[in-house]
Amino acid sequence: MEVMSSESVRFRFGFIAVLLVLSGLAIIDPVEPSLSTSLMFEDEAVQRVENERANLHYSDLVVRITHDDGAQLSSNLTRVQELISIENDLLNDPSSDFAWKSSEVWIVNLYSPYSSWSDAFNDSGRNLENATRWGEILQPEIEGGWCSENSTNNEMQAFQDSLMLLPSDSRVNVACPSLPGSSVILPPESNEILWVIHLESHTQPTDWAPLFEWAENASESSDYQFSTAGVNLLFGIAKDTAEKDLTAVMLPAFILLLVLLWFGLRDIVIASATLAGVGVVMLSTVSLLTLAGHQFSIIDGIALPIVMGVAVDGAFWYCRSSRTRDEVRKMLFVAMMTTIAAVMLAIISPILVQKSLGLVMATGILLSWAVSRFILEDLFLSRRDTTHEDRLDLPIRIPESIEQNSWSAMLVFFAILVLVSPGGVAIMNVESFLPENTPELEEIEDLESRYILASSTTMYVTIDVDGDDSDKFQDVLDFQKRISLHPSAISLDTGMIRQPLVTGIPLNLNSSFDTIDSRFNEAIEADEATDQRLIRGGETKGVAIQIQIDSRDSNGALAFGEDTRELMNAYNLTGEIGGDLLTGAKVAKTFEESRIVQILLAGVMVLIVSSMVLKSFPKGLRIAVGAVAVGAAVDAMAGYMTGRGMETAPAVLLGMGFAADYLSHASADHPPTRRDNSARWLAGMTSLSGFVLVGFAAFPPARNMGQLLTASILLSVILATSLSFKNSTEVSKGPSSRFPRINEEE
Repeated sequence: MEVMSSESVRFRFGFIAVLLVLSGLAIIDPVEPSLSTSLMFEDEAVQRVENERANLHYSDLVVRITHDDGAQLSSNLTRVQELISIENDLLNDPSSDFAWKSSEVWIVNLYSPYSSWSDAFNDSGRNLENATRWGEILQPEIEGGWCSENSTNNEMQAFQDSLMLLPSDSRVNVACPSLPGSSVILPPESNEILWVIHLESHTQPTDWAPLFEWAENASESSDYQFSTAGVNLLFGIAKDTAEKDLTAVMLPAFILLLVLLWFGLRDIVIASATLAGVGVVMLSTVSLLTLAGHQFSIIDGIALPIVMGVAVDGAFWYCRSSRTRDEVRKMLFVAMMTTIAAVMLAIISPILVQKSLGLVMATGILLSWAVSRFILEDLFLSRRDTTHEDRLDLPIRIPESIEQNSWSAMLVFFAILVLVSPGGVAIMNVESFLPENTPELEEIEDLESRYILASSTTMYVTIDVDGDDSDKFQDVLDFQKRISLHPSAISLDTGMIRQPLVTGIPLNLNSSFDTIDSRFNEAIEADEATDQRLIRGGETKGVAIQIQIDSRDSNGALAFGEDTRELMNAYNLTGEIGGDLLTGAKVAKTFEESRIVQILLAGVMVLIVSSMVLKSFPKGLRIAVGAVAVGAAVDAMAGYMTGRGMETAPAVLLGMGFAADYLSHASADHPPTRRDNSARWLAGMTSLSGFVLVGFAAFPPARNMGQLLTASILLSVILATSLSFKNSTEVSKGPSSRFPRINEEE
């Protein structure tokens, strides 16, 4: 064994000290991962709205309200008044049983149908809160109800809220008597309603716990049931699911790794040291990226058990194989470089969670190689079995037909698997992060089937326009009117009037103002509009237009985006178009169109790196071909096993990295031995054990990725074994086929 120089010793201890400090930081100040649409993909329109909108962009959640007896709510005047009172207590009375208790999170706005009804009745001199029966406020009749051409702004808002915040099968009656089955002399009828609550907090993302607590307390203190629902709630549930999975997987994964390491190496010291190194690598990875400013999402936690599986390779190749120190060093370096080369494509992905996951995996893989190479190498070699056993050290002898044809047969099998695999990519949304049997997901689906509000999603169009530009103002106004007529835009249509669910420049003003600033200033002063201006440096530089579309129609969202861009070009307008559904659909479409190209590009990167490091183009080409074959096969299996989603690309790229790893091991300049074969399979099975555990997770991205990585490890090890058989024949023909002794050091 070579003697380390003093410089090497100092470097080793310095490296150990750095890793221990980083690990300590991760333990003392653990990261708080989050999950939201802003961490899923980049949406320039939404980002601009959040950063520049004059009114802050708040987080919102839906509260579903029913009576304990499940009977009529809206047609019962007493219940309507009680809920108005609860709403007022929540917003204005800190001493009430229904008061808001949190000082860290506060309510900015609360939209309810009953408060808008009160405003509508007030416009005709009627008082909903003090009435003793409906007849007092419904007589004399309100001509045309709240949806006629002569309705006031408050009445139109009450009509809109009645359609949006009451179930779609409700009779709206006075809200719009022109609708079938409705009467102007009757109140709206429904046995449940929705509130929409906008929250703000000092920190992002908003903590929804105070609202959950309020809803629970309000349900206990009244005759009503208040239940929370909405996308933000689902993200919180998905985050909790992922955290529970990570906690449940990590300890069993460590124990299983320890058992398999001991079983494979027959050395508890090596097994313990390897596992300690794995723990340090994971903690150091988290600290290093945190110090670099990386914002962790809960999905990044999937990378930790993956890094655990990758980090054990060195122990088996140093301790179990028949390779010399320098050969193992070269093999592990090539494996590390090719794996990172493949994973690098995830880092440049337009999907933020893929980029983040790829960065965590690449950092962990690099650190695990460094720990094996610079810290544990001498320990591994010092406890290596150096007894000479001819049976284990001799080249493996197998039938010539298998040596010649196994590699080609495996490639043909992978090709067939790819050719018959189904296509398609799932659109990335919050539902893809939740188990199918999640009760809250079922409630959202019920809401979507019953409420217009719940079945819609917001599209954002930001338009570049100066606040004092009168020339461009009319173009923007005409654009907004035309986009409101798009078939994908949801409208409240009574047969007499059509009210598109579009928010932008105020249109219901009899105004002669012809600039963005003057029109909004007038509307805001009259309390008739939300400020949609985009402010930069204290000046209006744009306007945001929000359009509600069907949340279940991804093709409609794509068509809407394309038509909107064409219309903007027709008016010579510039800006961004976005929204969760549109961006998710575009990302899925892009992934579907580019997934094969991505696999080929990863293969090219593997080819370049492996050829340069091995200084052999034929070897590099063979490794790249095998990596592409495994990547394509894993992508094909995703179509069968899990469906292609946001986790598929990282799994495919990491699978290609595994393939390059094991194929580089199999590309040595001497025939494989039983020791080499056992090192390969023991390393593969130990890595696989962690992925199998992850494959049982409840969090869908983790479960799907665990299953795909399990398949990729098996395919990679089998393909590498077939390559070693082929290599056995080729190497034996040349003078370099001399087999080195186990303890030989170059």
